[in-house]
Amino acid sequence: MSEVFETNEIAYRSCVLYEALHGKSVEEAYENMKKWSFEDLTISFDKEESHPENERKSIISLNSLLSNNKFHVKFLTVNARTLEPLATLLPHFETDYLEFDCFSPMNDTNFLEVIVKMDQWKKVKEFYLRSLPDEFPIEALFHARECYVHVKLTEDRLMKIRDILLKTSTFDRFVFHDKKDENRDEDLEVLIDRVMGAHDAYNSHDKVYRIENSKDYIQISINGSGSDHYRPVYIERIRS
Repeated sequence: MSEVFETNEIAYRSCVLYEALHGKSVEEAYENMKKWSFEDLTISFDKEESHPENERKSIISLNSLLSNNKFHVKFLTVNARTLEPLATLLPHFETDYLEFDCFSPMNDTNFLEVIVKMDQWKKVKEFYLRSLPDEFPIEALFHARECYVHVKLTEDRLMKIRDILLKTSTFDRFVFHDKKDENRDEDLEVLIDRVMGAHDAYNSHDKVYRIENSKDYIQISINGSGSDHYRPVYIERIRS
Protein backbone atom coordinates (compact mmCIF):
# COMPACT_ATOMS: atom_id res chain seq x y z
CA MET A 1 0.00 0.00 0.00
CA SER A 2 2.81 2.45 0.79
CA GLU A 3 4.06 2.00 -2.77
CA VAL A 4 0.78 3.43 -4.03
CA PHE A 5 1.33 6.60 -2.01
CA GLU A 6 4.92 6.90 -3.23
CA THR A 7 4.04 6.55 -6.93
CA ASN A 8 0.57 8.05 -7.17
CA GLU A 9 0.04 11.59 -5.94
CA ILE A 10 -3.69 11.46 -6.69
CA ALA A 11 -4.14 8.46 -4.41
CA TYR A 12 -2.14 10.13 -1.65
CA ARG A 13 -4.01 13.44 -1.89
CA SER A 14 -7.38 11.65 -1.98
CA CYS A 15 -6.57 9.77 1.19
CA VAL A 16 -5.19 12.85 2.93
CA LEU A 17 -8.47 14.63 2.13
CA TYR A 18 -10.42 11.68 3.50
CA GLU A 19 -8.28 11.75 6.64
CA ALA A 20 -8.91 15.46 7.14
CA LEU A 21 -12.66 15.09 6.69
CA HIS A 22 -13.16 12.00 8.79
CA GLY A 23 -10.28 12.01 11.24
CA LYS A 24 -8.90 8.72 9.93
CA SER A 25 -5.35 7.67 9.22
CA VAL A 26 -4.12 7.71 5.62
CA GLU A 27 -3.78 3.91 5.66
CA GLU A 28 -7.34 3.46 6.91
CA ALA A 29 -8.52 6.00 4.38
CA TYR A 30 -7.00 3.93 1.58
CA GLU A 31 -8.63 0.71 2.82
CA ASN A 32 -12.00 2.44 3.08
CA MET A 33 -11.57 4.01 -0.34
CA LYS A 34 -11.59 0.51 -1.89
CA LYS A 35 -15.15 0.05 -0.61
CA TRP A 36 -16.52 3.26 -2.08
CA SER A 37 -19.63 3.20 -4.22
CA PHE A 38 -21.16 6.08 -6.13
CA GLU A 39 -24.59 7.05 -7.41
CA ASP A 40 -23.15 9.18 -10.20
CA LEU A 41 -19.54 9.47 -11.37
CA THR A 42 -18.13 11.49 -14.27
CA ILE A 43 -14.60 11.07 -15.61
CA SER A 44 -13.90 13.88 -18.04
CA PHE A 45 -10.89 14.97 -20.04
CA ASP A 46 -11.16 18.59 -21.11
CA LYS A 47 -11.84 18.89 -24.83
CA GLU A 48 -9.55 21.84 -25.49
CA GLU A 49 -6.74 21.18 -23.06
CA SER A 50 -6.46 17.41 -23.21
CA HIS A 51 -3.85 16.54 -25.83
CA PRO A 52 -3.23 12.81 -26.43
CA GLU A 53 -0.03 12.82 -24.36
CA ASN A 54 -1.69 14.55 -21.41
CA GLU A 55 -4.73 12.31 -21.64
CA ARG A 56 -2.54 9.20 -21.56
CA LYS A 57 -0.68 10.45 -18.48
CA SER A 58 -4.01 11.03 -16.74
CA ILE A 59 -5.24 7.58 -17.73
CA ILE A 60 -2.11 5.95 -16.31
CA SER A 61 -2.46 7.90 -13.07
CA LEU A 62 -6.15 7.06 -12.66
CA ASN A 63 -5.56 3.43 -13.55
CA SER A 64 -2.87 3.23 -10.87
CA LEU A 65 -5.19 4.82 -8.31
CA LEU A 66 -7.97 2.35 -9.10
CA SER A 67 -5.75 -0.70 -9.48
CA ASN A 68 -6.93 -3.92 -7.82
CA ASN A 69 -10.23 -2.24 -6.90
CA LYS A 70 -13.76 -2.33 -8.28
CA PHE A 71 -16.38 0.29 -7.59
CA HIS A 72 -20.13 0.09 -8.11
CA VAL A 73 -21.47 3.16 -9.88
CA LYS A 74 -25.10 3.48 -10.87
CA PHE A 75 -24.42 6.16 -13.49
CA LEU A 76 -20.96 6.28 -15.09
CA THR A 77 -20.00 8.98 -17.60
CA VAL A 78 -16.69 9.09 -19.48
CA ASN A 79 -15.84 12.02 -21.74
CA ALA A 80 -12.56 11.75 -23.63
CA ARG A 81 -10.70 12.31 -26.88
CA THR A 82 -10.32 8.62 -27.70
CA LEU A 83 -11.51 5.15 -26.72
CA GLU A 84 -8.41 4.52 -24.59
CA PRO A 85 -9.82 5.90 -21.29
CA LEU A 86 -12.92 3.73 -21.54
CA ALA A 87 -10.90 0.64 -22.45
CA THR A 88 -8.49 1.24 -19.55
CA LEU A 89 -10.81 2.40 -16.77
CA LEU A 90 -14.06 0.49 -17.34
CA PRO A 91 -12.68 -2.75 -15.78
CA HIS A 92 -12.59 -0.95 -12.41
CA PHE A 93 -16.33 -0.28 -12.40
CA GLU A 94 -19.62 -2.09 -12.33
CA THR A 95 -22.36 0.17 -13.66
CA ASP A 96 -25.98 -0.01 -14.73
CA TYR A 97 -25.81 3.09 -16.92
CA LEU A 98 -22.92 4.07 -19.17
CA GLU A 99 -22.59 7.33 -21.04
CA PHE A 100 -19.62 7.87 -23.32
CA ASP A 101 -18.73 10.83 -25.50
CA CYS A 102 -15.64 11.09 -27.67
CA PHE A 103 -14.32 14.44 -28.86
CA SER A 104 -12.54 13.13 -31.94
CA PRO A 105 -13.22 10.32 -34.44
CA MET A 106 -12.71 6.87 -32.96
CA ASN A 107 -10.97 4.54 -35.35
CA ASP A 108 -8.99 2.27 -33.04
CA THR A 109 -10.63 -1.09 -33.63
CA ASN A 110 -8.29 -2.74 -31.11
CA PHE A 111 -9.82 -0.73 -28.28
CA LEU A 112 -13.30 -1.48 -29.63
CA GLU A 113 -12.67 -5.21 -29.54
CA VAL A 114 -11.36 -5.01 -25.97
CA ILE A 115 -14.27 -2.92 -24.68
CA VAL A 116 -17.18 -4.93 -26.07
CA LYS A 117 -15.71 -8.19 -24.72
CA MET A 118 -15.54 -6.91 -21.13
CA ASP A 119 -17.93 -8.35 -18.56
CA GLN A 120 -18.44 -4.80 -17.31
CA TRP A 121 -19.71 -3.77 -20.76
CA LYS A 122 -22.00 -6.79 -21.03
CA LYS A 123 -23.62 -5.97 -17.68
CA VAL A 124 -24.63 -2.42 -18.63
CA LYS A 125 -28.42 -2.04 -18.74
CA GLU A 126 -28.60 1.37 -20.39
CA PHE A 127 -26.26 3.08 -22.86
CA TYR A 128 -25.97 6.67 -24.01
CA LEU A 129 -23.24 6.83 -26.63
CA ARG A 130 -22.06 9.47 -29.08
CA SER A 131 -19.77 9.44 -32.10
CA LEU A 132 -19.61 5.71 -32.65
CA PRO A 133 -17.30 4.82 -35.55
CA ASP A 134 -18.44 2.89 -38.61
CA GLU A 135 -16.46 -0.11 -37.35
CA PHE A 136 -18.49 -0.40 -34.16
CA PRO A 137 -20.37 -3.74 -33.96
CA ILE A 138 -23.88 -2.53 -33.21
CA GLU A 139 -24.94 -5.95 -31.91
CA ALA A 140 -22.64 -5.33 -28.92
CA LEU A 141 -25.42 -3.07 -27.56
CA PHE A 142 -28.27 -5.54 -27.87
CA HIS A 143 -28.00 -7.00 -24.37
CA ALA A 144 -29.09 -3.66 -22.87
CA ARG A 145 -32.60 -2.75 -21.77
CA GLU A 146 -32.37 0.78 -23.18
CA CYS A 147 -29.97 2.48 -25.55
CA TYR A 148 -29.59 6.00 -26.93
CA VAL A 149 -26.88 6.13 -29.55
CA HIS A 150 -25.66 8.43 -32.31
CA VAL A 151 -24.78 6.21 -35.23
CA LYS A 152 -25.22 5.86 -38.98
CA LEU A 153 -27.90 3.29 -39.76
CA THR A 154 -26.58 1.29 -42.68
CA GLU A 155 -28.38 -1.59 -44.35
CA ASP A 156 -26.07 -4.04 -42.57
CA ARG A 157 -26.86 -2.52 -39.17
CA LEU A 158 -30.59 -2.53 -39.88
CA MET A 159 -30.38 -6.22 -40.77
CA LYS A 160 -28.71 -6.92 -37.42
CA ILE A 161 -31.44 -4.94 -35.65
CA ARG A 162 -34.08 -6.98 -37.50
CA ASP A 163 -32.46 -10.40 -37.02
CA ILE A 164 -31.05 -10.00 -33.50
CA LEU A 165 -32.45 -7.08 -31.52
CA LEU A 166 -36.11 -7.53 -32.47
CA LYS A 167 -35.91 -11.16 -31.35
CA THR A 168 -34.42 -10.23 -27.97
CA SER A 169 -36.96 -10.29 -25.16
CA THR A 170 -34.99 -8.11 -22.73
CA PHE A 171 -34.91 -4.78 -24.57
CA ASP A 172 -37.49 -2.04 -23.95
CA ARG A 173 -36.37 0.98 -25.93
CA PHE A 174 -33.62 1.77 -28.40
CA VAL A 175 -33.21 5.21 -29.97
CA PHE A 176 -30.82 5.45 -32.89
CA HIS A 177 -29.89 9.01 -33.83
CA ASP A 178 -29.08 8.34 -37.46
CA LYS A 179 -26.39 10.53 -39.00
CA LYS A 180 -27.88 12.35 -41.96
CA ASP A 181 -26.16 11.51 -45.22
CA GLU A 182 -27.05 13.44 -48.38
CA ASN A 183 -25.28 10.81 -50.46
CA ARG A 184 -27.45 7.95 -49.18
CA ASP A 185 -28.92 6.02 -52.13
CA GLU A 186 -32.42 5.84 -50.63
CA ASP A 187 -34.41 7.68 -48.00
CA LEU A 188 -34.01 6.36 -44.46
CA GLU A 189 -37.68 5.46 -44.12
CA VAL A 190 -37.63 3.59 -47.44
CA LEU A 191 -34.48 1.74 -46.37
CA ILE A 192 -36.02 0.72 -43.03
CA ASP A 193 -39.22 -0.52 -44.67
CA ARG A 194 -37.28 -2.50 -47.25
CA VAL A 195 -35.00 -4.20 -44.71
CA MET A 196 -37.66 -4.84 -42.08
CA GLY A 197 -40.19 -5.82 -44.72
CA ALA A 198 -38.12 -8.88 -45.58
CA HIS A 199 -39.92 -10.47 -42.63
CA ASP A 200 -43.68 -11.08 -42.82
CA ALA A 201 -43.98 -9.99 -39.18
CA TYR A 202 -43.36 -6.35 -40.20
CA ASN A 203 -46.17 -4.08 -41.38
CA SER A 204 -44.74 -1.08 -43.21
CA HIS A 205 -48.04 0.83 -43.01
CA ASP A 206 -47.98 1.27 -39.22
CA LYS A 207 -44.34 0.23 -38.80
CA VAL A 208 -45.16 -2.53 -36.34
CA TYR A 209 -43.23 -5.76 -35.96
CA ARG A 210 -45.41 -8.54 -34.58
CA ILE A 211 -43.80 -10.95 -32.12
CA GLU A 212 -44.64 -14.59 -32.72
CA ASN A 213 -46.71 -16.29 -29.99
CA SER A 214 -46.99 -13.06 -28.01
CA LYS A 215 -49.38 -10.15 -27.60
CA ASP A 216 -46.37 -7.84 -27.38
CA TYR A 217 -45.23 -5.99 -30.47
CA ILE A 218 -42.43 -3.68 -31.53
CA GLN A 219 -43.17 -0.17 -32.72
CA ILE A 220 -40.72 1.62 -35.00
CA SER A 221 -41.06 5.40 -35.27
CA ILE A 222 -39.03 7.82 -37.36
CA ASN A 223 -38.80 11.44 -36.31
CA GLY A 224 -39.50 13.53 -39.37
CA SER A 225 -37.20 16.39 -38.44
CA GLY A 226 -34.59 15.78 -35.77
CA SER A 227 -31.53 18.00 -35.56
CA ASP A 228 -29.46 19.37 -38.42
CA HIS A 229 -27.20 16.33 -38.31
CA TYR A 230 -29.29 13.48 -36.87
CA ARG A 231 -32.69 11.89 -37.40
CA PRO A 232 -34.00 9.82 -34.46
CA VAL A 233 -35.36 6.32 -35.04
CA TYR A 234 -37.28 4.87 -32.07
CA ILE A 235 -37.64 1.13 -31.58
CA GLU A 236 -39.84 0.25 -28.62
CA ARG A 237 -41.23 -2.98 -27.30
CA ILE A 238 -44.88 -2.51 -26.37
CA ARG A 239 -45.79 -5.01 -23.68
CA SER A 240 -49.38 -6.14 -23.36
